[in-house]
Amino acid sequence: MAKLLLFIFLVYVLYLLSLFILNNKAISNFGITLILLAISINLDLGVFIHHGQKIYLHIFCLVISVITFLIIQYYLIIRGRHYYKAEVTLNKNFHKHFYFLLFAFLFIILLLLTQYNLVRIYELNLFIHHLMVYLSITLLLIWFYLTFILSGQKQNNDIIFKSIVVLSLLNSILSILQFIFNRSFLLSNPAANINYYEGIKVVKRVWGIVGASNGAGNLGTILFAVLLYYLYKKKNIFIFLVFVLNFVFILLTLTRIAYLAIFIEFLIFCLFIFVRNINYKTIIVRVALTNLGVIILFLSIYFFFDDAYKLLVLDRGSTESHRFIQFSNITKLLKDIPMLGIGAGQYVYYVYTNYGIRDIVIHSQFLNILVEQGFISFITYLFIYIYMLIVLIKKFKKDVWFPISLFVGNFITSNFNPNQYYNVTIYIFMFISLGLIFFRNNTMENQNVNEPRS
Repeated sequence: MAKLLLFIFLVYVLYLLSLFILNNKAISNFGITLILLAISINLDLGVFIHHGQKIYLHIFCLVISVITFLIIQYYLIIRGRHYYKAEVTLNKNFHKHFYFLLFAFLFIILLLLTQYNLVRIYELNLFIHHLMVYLSITLLLIWFYLTFILSGQKQNNDIIFKSIVVLSLLNSILSILQFIFNRSFLLSNPAANINYYEGIKVVKRVWGIVGASNGAGNLGTILFAVLLYYLYKKKNIFIFLVFVLNFVFILLTLTRIAYLAIFIEFLIFCLFIFVRNINYKTIIVRVALTNLGVIILFLSIYFFFDDAYKLLVLDRGSTESHRFIQFSNITKLLKDIPMLGIGAGQYVYYVYTNYGIRDIVIHSQFLNILVEQGFISFITYLFIYIYMLIVLIKKFKKDVWFPISLFVGNFITSNFNPNQYYNVTIYIFMFISLGLIFFRNNTMENQNVNEPRS
């Protein structure tokens, strides 16, 4: 506990000093560095003991709580009046987006607190995990909102893309080291091997910073869409290198649903690019490239299908059948599930206690919300997801393929893996989405620098 308190104190002091010493851009950069560092460290810290059970909190929850608490004070007490006029000139949609998302997340948190008092909680740690995820996202939302206002509406989203490039590069290097040395090198368990035993042969599946191979595939899918967009815009050799390394990272996870997701993301990109600025010359080139791609695809299947099937199905293990069995069983249980759900994080204990079924956690984040948190929370979260997508489509009018591919790719992977327990992927996705929503989009042409697009 002493080390935990010392860590929180250090974060508090450093960020407090940054607010008074650094300029607005440097404050934003330092805050983003703290946020991504806390997410990447990916540690659960024991905080207190409840009825003999130690409760754990993710380090990001503690960091975002501290820096949001400080920036709220900074805004209200130190700089509030100074920026009042600038805030009034903001696009009304900017405030609308903030208050809609804020009330939606707070509503889910309220439902979970209500659930705690009305539903039997078998495993408190798992319940706290889900509650803290929503709380952390809510605090992240507030941080982005206030950071943009305090920047004088000048903070652009290029910092989001650059920070993701750095994160992706470090994650890819870590994953390659994991594969070479068969060690995780993660602070939570640095000596752990990355062997996977579900197939007929032991295979290595890298974890990256996530700490789980399936979660690593989910993260790679999110990064793929962001890097593809940034590469398309910047056409930079360094970004291309990072993009390729992330692709290698995805391959090393052996996460099949991630392979499907990035294929669909790339397909969305190709379809939108194909129909853009069509003329006689470009259509010939694009048709030729399309046919070349189809030929390469068929040749790849012809020459490498057997090896790929052996590695991804036989050696790695065919586990997708259990997912469909689980989904089928859950649909039969839905009619008995209360409106408020069976309890966040309680599925495994609930089905065993009430039905005698031994099962693993639900391998679908959205279905998990429906079952464990109830129909109302599910509809609310679905609205949040769709709302953020619509906002970003409007903001990236000339490149609507980007938010569509990002959200579709995340939706695919998060609904075939237990993404609700992959803290890193959830937080990185929300970091990207909220950052792009609230920071000015300087990648668009003819952008009004005094107004974030809706």
